[in-house]
Formats: sequence, structure tokens, C-alpha cells
Amino acid sequence: MNELYTKYPKLRVFEEHNSNLNKEVGDQVLGDCVFCGKAGHFYVNKEKGLWDCKVCGSSGNINSYLYQLGMMYHKNLFDAKHKDKLDTLSANRGLPISAFKKWLVGWDETERRYTIPVVTGKNVCSDIRLYKLKMKTRASAGASAGMFNIHKIDPSLPIYICEGEWDGMALDWLLGKINVKANVVAVPGAAIFKREWLPSFRGCDVQCLYDNDTAGEQAEIKVQQLLSGTAKSVKYIQWLSALPMGYDIRDWVKHGIKVQKLLGCWRNLKKLFVSSPRVAQVKEAEEIPDNKVATASGEKIDLETELAVYRKWLHLPDKYVLDVMFGSIFANLYMSGDPVWMFLIAPPGGSKSELLMSLIKSASVMCLTSLTPHSLISGFSWGTTGKDPSLLPQLDGKVLVLKDFTTITAMHFTARDEIFGILRDAYDGKTEKQFGNGLRREYKSKFGIIAGTTPIIDTFSTIHQSLGERFLKYRIEIDTQFNEDKKIMQALSNINSEVAMREELIGAASRILAQPAPKELPAFPTPYLKKVSALAQFCAKMRGVVFRDHYTQQVLYRPSSEVGTRLAKQLMKLAIGVGIFRGVKVLGEYEYHCMGRVALHTCPDRLVAVIQAIYRSGVEDNIPELKTKEISDYTRLPTATIFRLLEDLYLLKLIKRTGEGAKYYWSLDEGIVKLLTDSKLFEGVEQKTAS
Repeated sequence: MNELYTKYPKLRVFEEHNSNLNKEVGDQVLGDCVFCGKAGHFYVNKEKGLWDCKVCGSSGNINSYLYQLGMMYHKNLFDAKHKDKLDTLSANRGLPISAFKKWLVGWDETERRYTIPVVTGKNVCSDIRLYKLKMKTRASAGASAGMFNIHKIDPSLPIYICEGEWDGMALDWLLGKINVKANVVAVPGAAIFKREWLPSFRGCDVQCLYDNDTAGEQAEIKVQQLLSGTAKSVKYIQWLSALPMGYDIRDWVKHGIKVQKLLGCWRNLKKLFVSSPRVAQVKEAEEIPDNKVATASGEKIDLETELAVYRKWLHLPDKYVLDVMFGSIFANLYMSGDPVWMFLIAPPGGSKSELLMSLIKSASVMCLTSLTPHSLISGFSWGTTGKDPSLLPQLDGKVLVLKDFTTITAMHFTARDEIFGILRDAYDGKTEKQFGNGLRREYKSKFGIIAGTTPIIDTFSTIHQSLGERFLKYRIEIDTQFNEDKKIMQALSNINSEVAMREELIGAASRILAQPAPKELPAFPTPYLKKVSALAQFCAKMRGVVFRDHYTQQVLYRPSSEVGTRLAKQLMKLAIGVGIFRGVKVLGEYEYHCMGRVALHTCPDRLVAVIQAIYRSGVEDNIPELKTKEISDYTRLPTATIFRLLEDLYLLKLIKRTGEGAKYYWSLDEGIVKLLTDSKLFEGVEQKTAS
């Protein structure tokens, strides 16, 4: 960067747009005029950003500079010679060219990028957003974030707040095509909503159309807090559960264009607006006591009838996921000792949220969307009563359901590690904390946890170390061949059934969990105990940790693995919980396969893929040794990654190697082969190849 821009940060916006400021003249900096093209006659005040060109006579401040640039870029894009740029953008964004014209989209020929000016007043622009194909839209360096079209708001018309310029263009174009009068504004990002914008919303009806993701949910809460008492009313979009994570208004409009039903697209969209944010809706359902049902109704149910409700509304190619979810709950409710904690892992749109949210009305379950250290153990007392608002004592004897554990892993590491520390102590049964105000909290509580998360959880070694492997994992099987477009089409055609779906799922879960407690726990046949022992030993070894230096990747100290005692008890409890769920008196192959899948999924999936490759080669092809490249081909992981994984497995004594350097041959340790043979882990328990 030119040192002038470091010295005078206000000038960075001129650098962004090619003014080439390079010479100081008194209190001004000299450069080139982007409007007339004349070099060396463009002057900018160092401190105030006021500018003028001595040749063409253009002048103004930073906001007028951006406005004039935006108009120049816009005229450039709609010049006949740049029709190919318009066609390319239309195909890339899935919107007609007319959608770009009203929002003054332009083309910067010098930097080969599209521009979208954020016009906030007459001849005033706070920013020029910049876009290159296959990259995210970004702000101009040195510019300030602004709200698109805020200066055009007509308080007599409803206001639609979109997340980002492309969503704003899509909705504005749609409303124009069907002759609906409204204000369409757009924020530059989900996290941005400035207090200085509030007067523009006073007394207005506002609808928020944030994206179908966690950032969108959090943005709704922020808008609710800011607009409360300012806007006349605020509504929020309740996205259909069948729609994938990240789905937005532009996707919705693109679908309407595709099926050529623009009026229907708008009418269906209006049906999605509700009076409270998505996160608040979940919390309301959790906190209202009347929503809870009795712990045990004493009534027997037909399990197949209740499970048919889930199959009716959700696409569930995984036949074990309901066993794992309800089995985990029953194991925690009806068995003493250490709890069972479970991660349900699936990519966005994998149905885990709908599964978990179906549990919200059970008296034995507490559903939350997030945790903080202070919510778990609070140093605050309510008024004169001294009531403790901490969650830990409230959780005793229950199962905590967390819709998205990923929000916790995304926290600042200090808060995240404090949560992990509290959970680690809570798992062991006793938690203590001393506050600076002299207050001391001490709890003895036992509770289960079922948390939904994406596969990103596998990358967080902090969780592995901080929680001491107290969580089991289950990876929900996803039907990758299922046609997503058909799924969305079906969801749109059944839009009026969304409420009915949730009510039926909640009703089914409530009836399942309200069954009377079993008179005795299902028995596990003695012949299975040896298999369970082998299963736990194998998984314990697979979860061993090789600690490496972050920069040099050198091994810091001799690796070790946990003893499989805790894991064996966790798996056994889960199997018994599944047996309670299924109403069997003696556990059998089905429950063992369910246990085996959880055990396998609890191991690092890439290591499992490597072990399975070598094991299958030995058993099926009678080739017990494989080269690194052969294992890479089987697992579809890069050779460099495979070599590092093989090194870790070798240090953990799960595999052996012969040869040297690039000519290493890898085979399974005899002890591991025996554990796999005894547990029959790869027989009847499928593990998909890593990809």
C-alpha cells in the first residue's frame, strides 16, 4: 500500500478507485482524475477528504465522490459494448438484467469488477460495494457501511429489510413485476444494523427477510431489540424446515422465475412472516410451562404409529437415527451413574434441527439454542428472594437438547473453554464456582445432553481435549441421491402444512417420552459382552491423541490412548436405552448394530476410513499391506493427508509399517485385527468412505 494511505486513512477510498494519489502538496495530496482521465491535476485534502479536479472542474467530499463514481460505473455497464458483462452477471446471480438497473449496478473496467453504490441521499453515496464472479461482495476500503435505499423510504408503505444487495434487488424486482408498492431496503451484512438508521423506521410496518442460517437468526434478535418502540410492527420470516441452510430471498425469487409463477411466489412468501424472531420462538416454547406434558402418562403407545409420523414429514434414509435420539434420552432418564452425551452430526439441511425441536414439549427435556458460562452458573440472585437463575440445578435429572452446538464452538475461546470446563465437572457429578462478590455456587446434578452440530465439530481438537471425550457421536446418514429441487418443490406445495408438521412431530415425541418407566431394564446376553469389550477397546485406541507443535508439526510427547472403561459403559447404556425405546426385554443384534454405528462414528472419521481400507484389503483381497498411494485412492483423501494420518496411527500402535520413506507398506497391528474380528465392527455396520 502507498505510504500516503497508511499516513492518511481517509484517503483509502481514493486508492480503492484508482485515483493514484502519490504526491503531497501542502495540506493536499495530488493524483489522477478518474472522471476526465487527466493525470496530476486531482487534489484531495489530507484530513477532510474534500477533492477537486483542476481540469474538468468536478469537486465534492468523499460521499459525492463515491456517488459520481457509482453513476459513471453504472453508465459504463449499460453501454452496448458491455452487454456481455450484463449477460454474465444475470446468469451468475440468476436475476434478469432489469433487476440491476434500478439498483445502479455498474462495471469498473480498470479493476474488472461489478459495482453497487449504496445511495443514502440526494447525490450522496456512503459506499460502493464491489463484486467479482465466484467471490463475495465486499465494501470499498475506507468507506462506511450504509443501508441501501434508506433515503427513499415512504413511511406509508411497508418496509422489507433484506440481507445484502442481491436479495434486495431480487425482492424489489419481484414486487415491481407484480405491481406491489413497498419499500425494499438492504443491510450490507447480517450483523450490521446502525442506531442512526432508526428514525427512518419510526411508526412503520417492518418485515425482516434475513437468510436461513444462524447469522440470520441472531440478526433478527438484534433488529427486535433496536426497533422495539420505534417501528409500528416488526415481523420475521419463518423459513420452511425443508429448505437448506443458507437459503435466502434471492433463491426464493429465482425459484419463482424458474417455475414462472411470480404472483404465487410472493403470496407464498407472505405466509412465512411471523411476529417473533426464530430464536425467540424456540425460547418461548421452552419457557412456557403449559407446553410441557406429563413425564409418564401410564398409557401404552404403538411405537410404529408414532415413528410413522416422523417418516411422513421428514426424509429419513437413516433407520437408526430415531433409535439413537430416543435411546440417549431413555438411557439418561432410567439409568444411574454417568450420563450419556450425544452429538447428532449432519450437514446443514440434514433434518437434525427438526428432530431435536420435536422434543421441546417433554417435561424430561430442556431445549436451548445456545449456552453461555453465566447461564450455566450465574453469580446473580433474583431480588430479595435470592433465587438462583443458574441452569445447572434446573437440568438435574433431565436431558439438555441443544439445537446447534456449532454456535458454542464459534465463541471466543475464553467463553468456550469456560463452558467446556463447567460441562466437564458437571459430567463428573459436582460443580463448584467462587465469584468475586463472595458468592459461592456448588451443585450436584446429573443430566444428559443431545446436541446437533455440523461435521465442523470434527475439526475442533479443543473439544476432544477439554471435554475428555465425554461425548458420543452419531453421523446421520444423508441420501445424497435425493433430488433437492423436488424436496423444495414439495415443501412449497405443502406450505400451509408447516405448522401441522411441527405439531404432529412434537405430539409423537411427547407420547413416546411420556410412556411409563420400564419395570426392569432390558438384559444384554452374555455372549455380546465380549463383542462390546472389543468394540470399546478399539474405539478408545482410535480416539488417542497425537499432540504436535502447531508450527513445526513435531510430536510433543509420547502419544497415549484412553482406557475403554468409560466408553464401554456409555455404549452399553445407549444400547439399553434403545432397548427401552423399542420395548424389548433382551437386547439383540439390532441394538448391537446401533451401538456399533455410534462407536464407529465416535472415532475420527478419517482414521476409520484408513483402518477400513487396510482391513478390507486384507480380508477381502488377501492383501494385508498397502502403500500410501493405494490407501489414498481408496479413501479419496490427498496423499499428504493420508501420510500424516498413517503416522498418527503408527504412533498410537494401531498399524505397522515396513520399508522406508516413500516405499512404506502399512498393515494393521495384530491386536487391532483381533479387536475388529471379535467386535465384528465392519460386518453389518457400514462406514462410508471419506470424501
